[in-house]
Amino acid sequence: MPGIGLTKKIKKSTEAINLINPVGNLFDGNRLMENLLVGNIFVELALALLAGALLGILFFAGLWWTVNQLQSSQHVALLFIISLLVRSTIVIAGFYFIIGKDWHNLVAGLFGFMLVRLITTRYIQLKQHTHSLNNDLILDTEEDVL
Repeated sequence: MPGIGLTKKIKKSTEAINLINPVGNLFDGNRLMENLLVGNIFVELALALLAGALLGILFFAGLWWTVNQLQSSQHVALLFIISLLVRSTIVIAGFYFIIGKDWHNLVAGLFGFMLVRLITTRYIQLKQHTHSLNNDLILDTEEDVL
């Protein structure tokens, strides 16, 4: 028994809609996430930047920990070399995963890493400058008393 061709009419109408709107229904849950996250270069670059910043935080926090441990260590050179190898291995592996399919991700990750380096060095310089100013103030007040 032949039908009225409803399935063919629905198929043709959806094909016509897809020709007019190739993105599809933006409010469809699966398509919404696919359209927003997959293939959106800005999201990929932002995630690569964030991952690079996290690698930078990990690297420089490890360096800070190593420098603090060097004072109490009996094997200074061994501690420094092992710390350098571990930190470098983690960062290189992290950048390997960041790069993915596109070199743009690597550039964004390196930018995030360097941004953390810049912030860290500025913070340390500001902290040292503030510490030296506090010492100068303490010395000045002691001279006034004497």
